[in-house]
Amino acid sequence: MENKRIFYLDFVRVVALFCIIWCHTNNIEYDSYFLEKVKWFLGKCGVPLFFIISGYLAFPMNKPIKQFCIQKVKRVFIPFISWLLIYAIWAYLYGAPIVLKGDILNEGSAHLWFVYVIIGLYLMVPILDPFLRQVSRTVLRTYLIIWGITSLFPLILYRLDISYNEHNFMYSLCYLYGYIGYFLLGTYFRKYGDQTRLLNFSTSCLFIVITILLIGAYFFLFNCQTVIVSDHKGLPMILYSIAMVAIMKRNAPYLYRSKLKNGIIVLSINSFGIYLCHMLVVFHVYPLIPIIEWMPDLLTTCILVIINIAVSFFIVKILSKIRYSHYLLG
Repeated sequence: MENKRIFYLDFVRVVALFCIIWCHTNNIEYDSYFLEKVKWFLGKCGVPLFFIISGYLAFPMNKPIKQFCIQKVKRVFIPFISWLLIYAIWAYLYGAPIVLKGDILNEGSAHLWFVYVIIGLYLMVPILDPFLRQVSRTVLRTYLIIWGITSLFPLILYRLDISYNEHNFMYSLCYLYGYIGYFLLGTYFRKYGDQTRLLNFSTSCLFIVITILLIGAYFFLFNCQTVIVSDHKGLPMILYSIAMVAIMKRNAPYLYRSKLKNGIIVLSINSFGIYLCHMLVVFHVYPLIPIIEWMPDLLTTCILVIINIAVSFFIVKILSKIRYSHYLLG
């Protein structure tokens, strides 16, 4: 992390954290199917926002590769392994067998899939750094446009009912498709954020309108499944995430001058630790909280998220008193 804090990134990070926990707050049975889908989609931008921030801060590398790798091992990899084991042991103590499910140990650590991805992206930093130091704005923008085109892959594959393999016509672009685009987008914002129209207020409003239209088209015109509509790597989520960054960048100066400034910075600094432990709150604190029937479902979800962040922050502050706590909290 840079020594000089960039407040609007702190704001984006806190909102991203809120959105991720929002998506994991699934103990509310929504009366409206529509509102349930709205709730789900609103929070899905949390992961892309974290990837954008990571790409913003990762370049230029400005340190030897060995030092860079050691830093990421200490701040990301070791805490990841520690919490993977914590969740597995915790589940075992509650009577659940330790089971390898895909790339996680037990369902309780399912949210850690994000760390696998970010580790892979960080491994690309030493390779991408020389390119991004000398690449022109036009070339970088061209890469982002191609990435945006690949975001239509899920829709195309679904509509054509074809499998994704080396024999179909999109395979040649598969290595650009995915989360690396958010990484490059973060770098683009760092280099050209004050010049690009992507972060203009008018553009953010346009992107929100287009996102809503795309969601409608995906559901009603193309009859897509929800998982395709809300795919992190799909076009609706890309446009929505860019709009969110633009809106937060625009409003960050007002928050910087408010009493919320210090709280946002503190939550941002502790966001990784909160993210790592928040599922403990989901499994063991949420069941203890009474649900008020007359309260709107979205408001109830919002209150639960705030409680989760508060309890998780308390856990993080306790753990921070332990020696070598950085191996737990990053």
